[in-house]
This record gives sequence, structure tokens and C-alpha cells, in this order.
Amino acid sequence: MLKELKNNLRVELAQSADIQFVHEILKRNFPQDLLRFTFYQYNSYIEYLKKLLNKDLIIILKSNNEICGFAHFLNYEKDTLFLNNIYIERKYRGLNGGGLLIKEGEKWGKSIGLSKFELDVFEFNTNAISFYQKNEFVKKNIINWYVFTPDYKPYVFSKMKEGTKASFVKIISNDKIEEIPIFNNFFYRIKNINLLKNRELMQMVEKSKAYFLYIGKERISGINPIVKSIRMNKILHL
Repeated sequence: MLKELKNNLRVELAQSADIQFVHEILKRNFPQDLLRFTFYQYNSYIEYLKKLLNKDLIIILKSNNEICGFAHFLNYEKDTLFLNNIYIERKYRGLNGGGLLIKEGEKWGKSIGLSKFELDVFEFNTNAISFYQKNEFVKKNIINWYVFTPDYKPYVFSKMKEGTKASFVKIISNDKIEEIPIFNNFFYRIKNINLLKNRELMQMVEKSKAYFLYIGKERISGINPIVKSIRMNKILHL
């Protein structure tokens, strides 16, 4: 049975009609105690991913015409391929589906002239870390995940309404510009720690009673991260 499944695995470009299944796989396989801290939980993430189909590489893993996994790659910075998400349904793990998805991502990265490949993996996911090491990735640094409200206190998120569309706000801080996606006043994934000190952003957050994640290398004094991930990388040999 396992050999039959392995022989039937194939990778295809995701189409708009596939994104709902991609979202369902993501929600089922993302760590459930962390899912509530991300905008992956909302149906609006489906529309957000559809908008990325012509910009990023979103591919699906199929077995006998059933979608059993996916990967989302993007051009991160000017020379870096980044694996944003990769998940495979439990039944199909251990069949090299992850290897097939990674290989396709690397081919795409090389085709657009990228020379580096990076990803984040949760520190507790030792199986995934071993998989990436077998695929020549090495540990680069630790990424800290923090949850914030306007007063910078850790906050447990309440359930939000589904079905809203994503929007973006541009924030400028110390000559750096970052576009932050917003879902139901949920400011998500701020990467530049200087933005936490930006008065305009804080006023906006306070006015909307929004909350957000900060994800980055810097440790913030007096607050424990909700989780840590490991940034891993490798060189893409052209």
C-alpha cells in the first residue's frame, strides 16, 4: 500500500480552485495551540493566497487526484528563496512527498536567479529539522515569536469573525518600509522590531484595539516568546 502511494505522488501548480483544500490542510496540520495566534485560521486567508498565485510559487502534492500536501515558496529579499509553509497529510508522510515539493521549489528559485534558500521550522519539530538537515539545510539562528497588544502585554486572542478580506497598511520606521497584512484589525507578522516603537503604528493599533505578532531574531526584555523557530538555510547551486 505504501509503495503504491509513493508511486502515485506527483507535484502540480496550485490553481485557484485548489486553494480551499490547501487552506484546510494548513489548518489541520499547523500546531493547533499556535493556530489561534495566526491569520491562517480565517477563511479570508483563502482569498489572500489566491492573490499570490501569480506572484509566489504555490504547489500541491497529489496522490490519485487527491490533494495530500502543499508548499508555498516566495522570493524573500533580493536573492533568497523562502519556504513559507509546507504541510503533508499524516497518511502520506514518509513517502518523500516533502522532498518532491522542496525540489520543485528549488527549481523555481534557480529559474528566477535566486542563490539562497531559507525556511523557519518550529524548535519542537525535531522530525522536520532532521528532514531539512538531510536536504543540506543548516541552522542559522533562532526566531522569536511574541504576541502583543498596544500595552505590550501577552494576550490570548479571542475568536474573530471569518470571511473578511485582507488589507495592507504601509508603516515607515527609520527609513524602512513594511507592508503589514490586516485581518479584522489583526496586524500580522511584524518583522522589523523598530516598528514596535513607531508612534503612528501604536496609535493605529490602540484605536482599533488590534493585536499582532512580532516575529524576529531580537529578544524583547521582560517578555517570553510564545514559541521559537529555527531559521535554516542552504546555498542554491545554479
